[in-house]
Amino acid sequence: MFDDLNESQLDPWGDEETKSFYMDLPDLRVFLPNYAPKQAPPPVEPAMTEETLDMDIEPESLQVDVNELSSMEDTNNAEPIPEETTAPAPTGVGHGTKQQFEAFLSNLVNCVNKELIDSAAIEYLLNLNTKNNRKKLANSLFGVQRTRLDILPFFARLVATINLVSTEVATELCLKLKNEFKYHISKKNQMTIESKIKVVRFIGEMVKFGLYSKIEALFFLKVLLLDFQHHQIEMTCAFLEVCGQYLYNSKESRLRTNVYLEQMMRLKTATALDSRHVAQIENSYYLVKPPEGLHLVQKVRPPMHQYIRHLVFKDLSKSNVDKIIKIMRRLNWDDKGITSYTIKCLSKAYNVRYHLIRCLADLVSGISSYQDKAMVKVIDTVFEDIRAGLEIHSPKLAQRRIAMAKYLGELYNYRLVESSNILNTLYSIISLGVTMDAQIVSELDPPESLFRLKLACVLLDTCGQYFTSQASRKRLDYFLIFFQQYYWFKKSHPIFSSVDDTSNLFPILVDHMYKECLSNVRPKLKLFKTYEQAKEAVEKLRIQLYPTLFQTSGKDGSGDFGDINSLEPIVEDAEFSNELTEDTTSEAESPEVLPKEKERTQEDVEFEQAFEKLAMDSYQERLRDTIKPSTKDIPVPIMAKSGGKKTYDQLQANEPVPLETSVPFVLMLRGAKGGKQQFKTFSAAVDSQLAINLRLQEEQIREEKEKVKRLTLNITERIEEEDYQISLLQSQRTAVEQRSNQKSNSKQKYKHQKGAPDADLIFS
Repeated sequence: MFDDLNESQLDPWGDEETKSFYMDLPDLRVFLPNYAPKQAPPPVEPAMTEETLDMDIEPESLQVDVNELSSMEDTNNAEPIPEETTAPAPTGVGHGTKQQFEAFLSNLVNCVNKELIDSAAIEYLLNLNTKNNRKKLANSLFGVQRTRLDILPFFARLVATINLVSTEVATELCLKLKNEFKYHISKKNQMTIESKIKVVRFIGEMVKFGLYSKIEALFFLKVLLLDFQHHQIEMTCAFLEVCGQYLYNSKESRLRTNVYLEQMMRLKTATALDSRHVAQIENSYYLVKPPEGLHLVQKVRPPMHQYIRHLVFKDLSKSNVDKIIKIMRRLNWDDKGITSYTIKCLSKAYNVRYHLIRCLADLVSGISSYQDKAMVKVIDTVFEDIRAGLEIHSPKLAQRRIAMAKYLGELYNYRLVESSNILNTLYSIISLGVTMDAQIVSELDPPESLFRLKLACVLLDTCGQYFTSQASRKRLDYFLIFFQQYYWFKKSHPIFSSVDDTSNLFPILVDHMYKECLSNVRPKLKLFKTYEQAKEAVEKLRIQLYPTLFQTSGKDGSGDFGDINSLEPIVEDAEFSNELTEDTTSEAESPEVLPKEKERTQEDVEFEQAFEKLAMDSYQERLRDTIKPSTKDIPVPIMAKSGGKKTYDQLQANEPVPLETSVPFVLMLRGAKGGKQQFKTFSAAVDSQLAINLRLQEEQIREEKEKVKRLTLNITERIEEEDYQISLLQSQRTAVEQRSNQKSNSKQKYKHQKGAPDADLIFS
């Protein structure tokens, strides 16, 4: 299976940068003065061969000498290796060199990149490369802090660079690491896991620099698989994580590495392991040996599609929204393919960074002024995505659902969505597939799932503060009552209120998120403290808004709002009908929920028939009656008026007018059997109520006539004044024009006659 692979197809490094880190080492041998290659010292142990690797490992080969064991225990107890006891150096050059080397060792932990560690290697080789310092350097590198796993690759590069000039440091360090490895394997204790992980990772880094041979690396892996349990599982996974890909993708070690990987998977299957260890084994296995046939193939898209994705998903930022709007307007919106793909990209808010979702909503708002139909499809897609997320309970869609809820709230902030749509979505979040019964488990909203609380809080935090109109604020207040009931139902569920299992208590982060959300939306809102209080408030609200519906549907005794969709949207009170602002008048009116019509009985039918007959008879009688005009003010006939006309002599007589003490009235009577009208005169005292009312009525009529007369005269005078002003302006304008014409005529120059003068015309 592996014979067909050549070296060009195997890449132990993965990328050029990693290859450069492990392969391109600074070689100072040609620059060092008096450098002469030295013969490598003979190895302390015989070199590992393939025959030795194929042999069974004997327990004696893993034993460490008693002296070495004591030194290993001392090393584990004290991380820094104590310096050797040497005679005190005299003050002078040697003392200064010692201080310089100590400063060099203390600064090694700060060499956290390639340039710094190479500079340290050059400094050591040029100034500090002595026999005593080489041993101290090996001890210092071996005693690195067990939590500083990040600097192990740089220490291995330092040793590899020095190994080009002097092999003593690498030989000493490799021997110490190998003995430390054998010590941990032979002791079989379940302590100091960090030290064990440090050793195997350090060995893995040394393998990649070629300081250990590949055969030795495979030997370490084989030893770890002998007793594959507890800490050795973590040591094996750490070792494969560091150098597993290097061994598997190297031609000389690929076959054996594959054998050990398969052996590890068989041990995992045959042994009852903890789920954490199983996950570690699978991760390390598939990291070294990715599954075949699952290589990601990059999708080939047309250039225009790539350009649209680049604009929306990469270039979009807060500073260039207007620029991208202008660019998007230049697209060929008549092309259905481009339009549909643009709608698709603008609907995927989960592909945009979270803090740029507002910019995406701003982009849609800007384009909607020119392509409103396309943007309506974007909004529909957002609603469908949120609905699908509610119908499919999958943790994989968590980030997507949060992003789409945030996107919907931002679309409302840019006035692309009505408040009724937001409220419908909020009610769907806390009602779709929700059973307000602890005994019934819903697949769409399990008791342990609190994700819908987070979803509603995200939507409320995004746009809840912008429900500014009185009607929308009232609707939101109604929703907050139902939302608090849903929250307390979740919190009071037995899965969170169990005293025996303290690990299942209600998460404090969700509690803080809920309280912070409501404090932002309604700072003065008094929160319910128990599920019973919230449930009672919901029942009162239902009775207040839907008394008939509550009576007909409340007989079954279910006090839940499991069918809360029947309660949306909330019908507003009559007091708000005349106070709707522009925001609410543009919203689509929701149909009212009417109670079911009762069945009609036989008595109801007979009553309706009798009532219709009575109404028809009354209507026919009304048609036969003659309609008489209203006789509120009947004029008194001239013949019935008291007194006759005065003569000329009576009018000329200067007799004083006597004071009237009575007021004459005429009483009209109807004759018997519909005869002629009869008039009778009588007098009433001046101070009687009848005379006073008549006098007040006449004065009111006279004042009203005077008022109308004055208004008419004022209007007439105003019209005459306006006509006079217009005529005056016209006369002034005419005079000015005439004056200007005269001036223009007087300024005209005399034109001399061209040619010879006409004598006949002059002397005639």
